[in-house]
Amino acid sequence: SQAPPPAPPAGQPAGERELGENQAELAADYIKRDGRAGTVFAEGNVRVRWRDLLFTGERALFDLERDTLHVDGPIRVSREDGTELETDTLDADLGKYWYTTGAFRATIPPSVIGHGAAEPFYLWGSDTISRRDQYFSAHNATFTSCPPNDLKYRIEARTVAVVPNKKIILRSPKVYLFGVPIFAFGKLVLPLRRYRRTEWLPEFGRNEVYGFYGRYRYFYDLADSQLGNISGTMTERRGMFFGLEHDFGLGRGAFRGDGRLDVEYGTRQAELSARGDWNQALGEATQLRVNGSYSQNSGFSTTSKQSDLSALLSHSFSLGSTSLGYTRSDTSSGGFSSAFTRLNFNQRLSLGPIFGADFSADYSNRTSPDSETDHELETRTQFRGQWTLFDWEVLDVRRFDLEGSRYAPDDNRAVTEIVPQLTLRSDARRIGVPWPELLDLRVETSVGQFQEFVVNTNAESGQSRSTVLRVNFDFDGNLARVAVGPRLRTYTSFRYNQSFFDHPNPAAKYIVAFGPTMEWQPLANTRLDVRYRWQEVSGFSPLSRFDYAQTLNDIDYTFNFFVPDRVRPRSGVFALLFNGGFDLLRGRNRDLAIEAQIRPLDELMMRFNTSYTLEGGFGGAGFRSLRGEIRYDGGPRYRHEVGFNYDARNGIFANVDSLLTVEPLPRVTVQNALTYDGFREKITYNDILVNYNLGCVSLLGTYRQQAKEFRLDLNITAFPGLASLFGTGRFGQVFSTSQGLSY
Repeated sequence: SQAPPPAPPAGQPAGERELGENQAELAADYIKRDGRAGTVFAEGNVRVRWRDLLFTGERALFDLERDTLHVDGPIRVSREDGTELETDTLDADLGKYWYTTGAFRATIPPSVIGHGAAEPFYLWGSDTISRRDQYFSAHNATFTSCPPNDLKYRIEARTVAVVPNKKIILRSPKVYLFGVPIFAFGKLVLPLRRYRRTEWLPEFGRNEVYGFYGRYRYFYDLADSQLGNISGTMTERRGMFFGLEHDFGLGRGAFRGDGRLDVEYGTRQAELSARGDWNQALGEATQLRVNGSYSQNSGFSTTSKQSDLSALLSHSFSLGSTSLGYTRSDTSSGGFSSAFTRLNFNQRLSLGPIFGADFSADYSNRTSPDSETDHELETRTQFRGQWTLFDWEVLDVRRFDLEGSRYAPDDNRAVTEIVPQLTLRSDARRIGVPWPELLDLRVETSVGQFQEFVVNTNAESGQSRSTVLRVNFDFDGNLARVAVGPRLRTYTSFRYNQSFFDHPNPAAKYIVAFGPTMEWQPLANTRLDVRYRWQEVSGFSPLSRFDYAQTLNDIDYTFNFFVPDRVRPRSGVFALLFNGGFDLLRGRNRDLAIEAQIRPLDELMMRFNTSYTLEGGFGGAGFRSLRGEIRYDGGPRYRHEVGFNYDARNGIFANVDSLLTVEPLPRVTVQNALTYDGFREKITYNDILVNYNLGCVSLLGTYRQQAKEFRLDLNITAFPGLASLFGTGRFGQVFSTSQGLSY
């Protein structure tokens, strides 16, 4: 039998203890507490957990009076966010939340470095101080994202401070590339904000505007919310110019604001933008919110301005809420300007589903570029509630043109007024229709008065503004699906709408619609849908808003055929779809839409979409455009995507989009994004990128046809967002070969 492990000396039990006012948790093989000295000594597998920090080592001494901790031996410090540090000696003040170390080596995860980082960073130095908001303040430090045994690049600095998700501050840094110093600074700040790009390396290139150019940006950080960069650019064609980009933040608590200033001296371009939000509680139930923004852009000969201001005062109580809002927007560019002002009031009351009421008044004032001003006022009153058999609603909407021009007889912008309208809504279950599962019926009845321009039946009367009484009955429903055998299902929809209008020339209008549908699966993975649609419209509506329905009588059919794949049953090997129809009212065939998806190999996928005009259809018989996508994924060595639109009537490719990725040599990747315009018979978009991957750094060469620009970039792999502008496409959109096909 094995002997039991030796017990700790009497009075010195091992285990866990809570120490000090900060309640640090201590665990070790041996723990000794000295009540007179006010210390706790621990030895053997020491673990001290305090808040988000975990200290592990061989020996630890905790001072209960000073709330300090000293740890010796191989020490590891871990945070909950993944940051780790290794050292041989550590002193911590738990009351002030900081600790110091001797020589150390730290690993910083991407989440701590900030937005855009994709790989961990490494930091080591002679000593460091760590605080709550500043993880490291290291001396004689080295900072890199390369593995310590393969330093393609490194930054050596007198001090390195890491502020999580905000910035990295390096004092007296020297940047080494392959062991050779390439440049040095007095101070370097690497911003890690969400809205910034860390372009702190020199930039070289050539484009159509500047010719050959070189640019360098110096980043600065004046305060927590005051940072930016100063840039200098030397160009072949336009000499030298300087730029300033400054981002600022203002306010604390209820008021928060931010903005940006971008100025280039030498090109006469400037941009200023600012935004502010003020949220102030005026008691437990009252809230004031104010939002404002201003932007100004100055170019070579034009200055544009945009300002917006909105305010909302709201008050809530047990039975509802009250709000008062204000909006003002001004825009100017060159000699044109426009303004919009809106003032609105809303009162809401609610007694649950039984009764509710809303009242709102909305005043708007709009000034257009031609100096015309429109003043409008709209009021809306609504009462609503529920009863056993139906929901009810009373609605009154009135619009007033305070200028008097909107109701001019020759004005085509007239707006209908509802003054007022009563609506009752119900369904099959509430009114007691037998078998509600079989018959889904919805019923709506409304009575309302409307005011708008009315086209009288008497041609000599022309247009006039009159009040029209409308009584409407609407029945809308569906018959549930009925299975006829294992492969056939049918269902039917129907509608009946009847309206009566009382005005100088009484009128009536009705709509009757009927639509049976059949779903048939003659074979596995095959389906045929046939839908008949019939709608009859008769009568006359003096209100244009209720005169939209049209007579229909057509048949629509869809055929699907699908060959599944054992590995990918949802995508399949082959899919085919036909969709067409016949207009019985006009005796014409509808265009036949044909879609196909083919996947003969795991690496190859093809999609096609076209339409064919049948004899007796709408237009000449024959194929129309053919759209297609072809994708071949051969792994990291070769990938090619092609999308095209072929104009069958003219016999030309309207456009061809190609995205090619190849790896001709190990670590070398070539990408090409290209668009060919068949109508102009030229390549309209062409981006080429060559990437030489050296591990933690890569060398990038890019060509952009749109700007006729060549660029050479040294990219840190840990920041993939710095790769280049490759594939950003037209107007900043991501380049895509998709032709809008969907299956």
